[in-house]
Amino acid sequence: MKKKYIFRTEFLFFIALAIYMVAKTIEISTMFNDINWMPQLMKLLRYISYGIIAVKLIYDSIYTEVEIVKILLIFILLGLVSLHINSNILFCSFFFIIAARNIDIRKLLLGAFWIQLILTIMIAVASQIGLVSDWMYNIEGRNRHSLGYIYPSYIASIFFYMILAYIYIRKEKLHLLETIMIGVLNCIIFVLTDSKTSFVLTFLAIIVFFVLKYYKKELKNNLISKLLYSYSVFGIAIISIFACVIYSDENNFLVKINSFINNRLIMGHNALLEHGVTLFGEKIRWIGFGGLGYTTSRLKEEYNFVDCSYVKVLLDYGIIFFVIMLVGYALVAYRAIEQKDRFLCMCIIFMCIYSIIEPRIIEFGFNPFVLSLCVLFRSKMSEDVGQKLNVLNVNSEIPAFVRRNNCDKF
Repeated sequence: MKKKYIFRTEFLFFIALAIYMVAKTIEISTMFNDINWMPQLMKLLRYISYGIIAVKLIYDSIYTEVEIVKILLIFILLGLVSLHINSNILFCSFFFIIAARNIDIRKLLLGAFWIQLILTIMIAVASQIGLVSDWMYNIEGRNRHSLGYIYPSYIASIFFYMILAYIYIRKEKLHLLETIMIGVLNCIIFVLTDSKTSFVLTFLAIIVFFVLKYYKKELKNNLISKLLYSYSVFGIAIISIFACVIYSDENNFLVKINSFINNRLIMGHNALLEHGVTLFGEKIRWIGFGGLGYTTSRLKEEYNFVDCSYVKVLLDYGIIFFVIMLVGYALVAYRAIEQKDRFLCMCIIFMCIYSIIEPRIIEFGFNPFVLSLCVLFRSKMSEDVGQKLNVLNVNSEIPAFVRRNNCDKF
């Protein structure tokens, strides 16, 4: 029976994850609008994935009191948020995060990477051979291919997060040839989609991680490391929101930044003024350019879409969820510092920086690092769980990522 328990639960998790990511990816592809019955099928697939994850959670069966309390509290919060925004997607998707609590972070990212890679290649290739529509956008004189997705920036965002995951998986084994190939792919995506900010940050990530490979100095568990990697999660979010709040056409510095990031500051500023901040969020009708000229001939209302993840999460899901999300990512970085995992720390930082310009910080259909929030449901009692499983004659080696935990207060 050795290893069978872990294999079975992990197998259930990745089957559910694959089904869910298929559904979420197709929902942001052009085929979702091209085929009449596709929305109903994708909704069915999502609910099937939820059912499999529920089975996985039941199959785990052993939870500590601390874990049970955390799970109940987060479900109460997400239930209130769901009622306010009239959507259960966030509520249901958190089943995956809870179910990932006993799976190693590298396995999570490896599984998500391969699923997303296969889906992305299939959709992009299909769009170029005519099986899927490749919507063309001409916005402010910029010709942009969507490559089978509803909007050009989607594949650029997916590519960015895939590269972060790939680099984390490879770490020091990343070769120069791989780095060059990633850079070439980044250039191709930029030429086709004209996603400027994604292109710049992807190249910056490639350079930083390649340098990090040769920078052998050990990551120290001290205040400087915590300020740089863990506490900066809060700092980046606060600076992003503050910049939107104080934005003014009279501030030349902010005007130049706003121009470079395609009006993201002023859109965040307007959204905060119009909707304000609530405890549990509110349902907001976001109007963007996705589908313009295909699903609709013109915008039915004034464009109001917010690309900054921090502003969007704050408005959509409320301040309580927003704070818990930041605590979760800060905790991921904190535990990575304890494990001296330089690459995971840097991945979280790049994810947070990228979230200033893209609204994907909590969407694991795009961003596989959302699954790392499972640390919120891990406790130092994990080793006690391992001992209980050993009594059942089951091999339950606790992954290195969760062995050390001095943050049970989270």
